[in-house]
Amino acid sequence: MEKIMRIMGQWDEKRLGFPYKDILVYVVLFFFMPPACLRFLDGMKMVNSVLGLGRYLITAVALCEFCLSRRSRRENNHVFFWMVSIMSLLMIVTMKMNGTIYLTAALSCITVIGWVIFNAKLFFQDRERLLLYYERFLFVGLLLHFLSQLIFKGGMTLGSGGKIFFLGAKNNMTVYVILYLLAYLLQEKTMKRKNMWNYLFFAMVDIFVIVNKSATSILIVVCVQFFWILMANLSRWPIAVKGLRVTAIAAIGIIVLFFAIEIWCGSHMFISGMLAGLFHKNVTFSGRKAIWALAVSFIAQFPYWGQGLDVKYDPWGNGKYVYSAHNTFLDLGVKYGFFMMILYAILTVTVVLSVYKWKEEKKGIILLAINIALLAAFQMEALAGTYPAWMILLLSYLLVKERNIREKITGEKGSGLFKKNTTEAKPDTGQTDGENGAKACAES
Repeated sequence: MEKIMRIMGQWDEKRLGFPYKDILVYVVLFFFMPPACLRFLDGMKMVNSVLGLGRYLITAVALCEFCLSRRSRRENNHVFFWMVSIMSLLMIVTMKMNGTIYLTAALSCITVIGWVIFNAKLFFQDRERLLLYYERFLFVGLLLHFLSQLIFKGGMTLGSGGKIFFLGAKNNMTVYVILYLLAYLLQEKTMKRKNMWNYLFFAMVDIFVIVNKSATSILIVVCVQFFWILMANLSRWPIAVKGLRVTAIAAIGIIVLFFAIEIWCGSHMFISGMLAGLFHKNVTFSGRKAIWALAVSFIAQFPYWGQGLDVKYDPWGNGKYVYSAHNTFLDLGVKYGFFMMILYAILTVTVVLSVYKWKEEKKGIILLAINIALLAAFQMEALAGTYPAWMILLLSYLLVKERNIREKITGEKGSGLFKKNTTEAKPDTGQTDGENGAKACAES
């Protein structure tokens, strides 16, 4: 197994004349992030089974490498990996205790660990290339979702969430947009481009989210654009740094208060009326208030092990069931218990605080905006079990902690995204990051 992974890292695409490794990565991304419409279209049962089997096999390979490769263990020897591993195993335990465990659900919990190992390997081989993989993959997905909304006005099919398009219901698009923004904006080449090209990029994303008609998606794109404008004009507007600090603290504070007052306690905040009016919604947030209240009552009834996976909400008493709490933390609490909800909140806070420390740097500003956008999306949708959401948190953590983790892997002092390199420049060996990663793996 180790030999196979080493050969993969040493592939020379120019010599072979075919980008085997690139295609392999895109195949893996497709297995873990397939278009959600496949779950609802007729005749796709076999396809979904093959995709699930592919995720299990990829996870098995990743876990074998983790056990056999010292480098892989060093790459994943950090707080994020161990918290994800503990949470995944605890999910299996809670499903066993609440009586809703079945094989595929348990295996899906384990695949999250394999997903983290796989992405960490690619990240430390070539961070820029990994971000480019996600940018291209998500661009195709979002473009096809956009086209499906233009072509199929009534949806490609219907599901419990309403009209289903390429990436699923309109609210499913939010987490893909956030990950797409992260993958594009955090690349080195993006920071070196003229602002005009980046504004054209935002214009394209704006068109995507406007056609999607999801208020959450529009809100998070506006949030990231606001922070991008501040970042792009830091040298011209010195006051922007101070404004960023105040804005970031205020945004995080509002999100926390919104969860505590509006969602958990069921009361009303002044800002709720403003947001509802801005997006032409009512103060129930499209009926979410009733769902949140029911979710809180479920957590109170089953605080330790939760109700399990097969939870149906009937918040309006008319027989129209909803199968999600429409809030990331409440959804975890209902399914797996209060303790799991707290663990995920701790993981999220750990990542956000790590990012906040780098708020004075340009890329730190963008990463902070993306994490604030993710926190806002968490309030409206249940995203904890989605692979894109795990990826946003993982990339945010690795981008900030890259310098420290890389030193543990190689024993060398390198420069991360947010710190200047204080060591002497090394001579150019003509090797790519992937070749250097493969060499270090072989040496380990």
